[in-house]
Amino acid sequence: MLSTTRRPERARLAPRRRRDGMTLIELLIVIVIIAAFFVRYLNNVQSLRHRFERQSHLLEITLANIDQGISMVDEDLKLVVMNDRFYEILDFPRDQMPVGIPLRKAFEINARRGEYGDGDISEQIEARIELARRMEPHQKEELLQKSVI
Repeated sequence: MLSTTRRPERARLAPRRRRDGMTLIELLIVIVIIAAFFVRYLNNVQSLRHRFERQSHLLEITLANIDQGISMVDEDLKLVVMNDRFYEILDFPRDQMPVGIPLRKAFEINARRGEYGDGDISEQIEARIELARRMEPHQKEELLQKSVI
């Protein structure tokens, strides 16, 4: 006769719950999901950084190869972009005109050279500062002392 012995049933352990009611498995799943979103976020940031660096590089190449002198100021009227032609045309010494210098310095150099004609240098500088504060795009052509436009 065949003996049919029954295996003792394993006691099923209920998953241990944390104080917040989650099991450890549920907590691990949440952590994995958060980690996946974080990795995706970091990949997006890296992609954006790469695109920004490429655009920045293209802009630098463009500015270096354009014939016009180009400058740009920030909201505090500090020069933040100046291409090579800007320095050449205006004959500004690079060591005295680094990025971040107030636009007023460029106006002072030009006024002291006589680029703005006769008159009170302070008034000439202030008139140009006031015009710059308007932050309106503009183009200007003028004959400089060294006859370069």
